[in-house]
Amino acid sequence: MYIRKTAVPILLAAIIALAPLSSAASASKVIHRKVERENVTSGVTLDKITMYTVDGWIKANVLTVDLTDPNVKVDVLCDSGSVINLSTTLDLARNEGAVAAVNAGFFEWDREPGGSGRGYYYGTLVKSGQVVMASNSTRSDLATLTISRLNEIIYDYLKTEMYLMTSWGQKLPVSQYNRRRWDSAKSAWDYSGLTVLDRKWGNTSIGASQNYPNLAEMVVKNGRVVEIRVGKPAVTIPGNGYVVVTNGSGVQTLQKYFAVGDYVDFIISTKPAWQNAKISEYSRKVTGKPAKC
Repeated sequence: MYIRKTAVPILLAAIIALAPLSSAASASKVIHRKVERENVTSGVTLDKITMYTVDGWIKANVLTVDLTDPNVKVDVLCDSGSVINLSTTLDLARNEGAVAAVNAGFFEWDREPGGSGRGYYYGTLVKSGQVVMASNSTRSDLATLTISRLNEIIYDYLKTEMYLMTSWGQKLPVSQYNRRRWDSAKSAWDYSGLTVLDRKWGNTSIGASQNYPNLAEMVVKNGRVVEIRVGKPAVTIPGNGYVVVTNGSGVQTLQKYFAVGDYVDFIISTKPAWQNAKISEYSRKVTGKPAKC
């Protein structure tokens, strides 16, 4: 997340960072404290804090943001080429024209050989009011920090349901959206469910390979199935559509419920509803009741 000069934004993690700093300071007796304040832009200040406590030195940078300031806009930073590409906070900030940014989010590395430049975000990520990456999950430990369209800061457990809706109303669960899951037991990617990839993932799909020779990919364009490919190379992901990827029994599922020309809808539903959020990002496991401020 970032702060831009024109419509100034900030990283959500700046808010998250306040909690560890406060708890650390309260747990240790402060002997010396120095704060240097800098005005970053209208509605945004940066405090450079140096403290010496009985447990040693603490140094921290804290951004304070007034969400009611008309010059302030908050958003998530992602690589412009693909949401799975890993970049430094500095590079992301520069590419977005940001004046301030804070490292945030939790993700897992791509464990496949040659995949060190990619990563997969935990939970459901909302950027600029749109879901860009998600996992189908009803777990109650994905604590998420959200800024609503009304500039409310909401700390809650986000539950996500994703499915493909056939033309006759059949719901088929989707396990991943613009991400994939590594099966440690098999040392392989788990494509047993349905995975949906669109242009936020990149220009091309995954495609069959030596490790996944029977991988199936259903290409959807303008809400209609245009091709079902089994054991074929990667395909260009339509700009106005997506590709559904699966393996194993999922191949039979696609062939049973879809044919070329069929209508299909991809639906993402969350509780609380993601449509009310400007941004939403997984924070960490917490205890206690949801909070709003």
